[in-house]
Amino acid sequence: CYFFIGFFIGGGLALDHNVFTGIRQSAGGMGPIAVGREGSRIVQLLDHASLAQLEDALQTEGTDPSVLWTSPEDWSAVGPAVERWIAETADHLAVAMISVCCVIDFETVVLDGAFPDAIGGRIVAATQERLSHHDIAGVRPFRVVQGQVGSAARVVGAASLPLQARYLVDPSVLFGTGAG
Repeated sequence: CYFFIGFFIGGGLALDHNVFTGIRQSAGGMGPIAVGREGSRIVQLLDHASLAQLEDALQTEGTDPSVLWTSPEDWSAVGPAVERWIAETADHLAVAMISVCCVIDFETVVLDGAFPDAIGGRIVAATQERLSHHDIAGVRPFRVVQGQVGSAARVVGAASLPLQARYLVDPSVLFGTGAG
């Protein structure tokens, strides 16, 4: 399972070494996963775990949010809003990851995004900490690891799909998962 935090949050599902997109090509979108309620409104992951929320928080505290986009590898000028954003993001990611792992028994959940490696590591650590406080009876424990592709993940993923469709007609041949 793969979560990607960009301006919005998205992701993907890898099953048997293949990206699973579903019949309508929207499986693994991650953003619409319900993670709670605010009054009578169902709260979705995309409401609390995206760079759009961090951008809004920076503007509210009077910090120029353009650093998020112009310096994706150095957020040293971001300020205290990033601490609150990491905590809120981790809270909601933990709920979403548990939900996904209730449906499909993933061994590992990868968290990646358009942020510096140090921020990614802090989000992973905070998410793992939040998971330790949830009752996940009936769900097999899973690992949360930091992705290694970062900001380029969307481009790499998009570029690989046509290659996979054209040249990997039977991915089981490449990965040795089939009977042939």
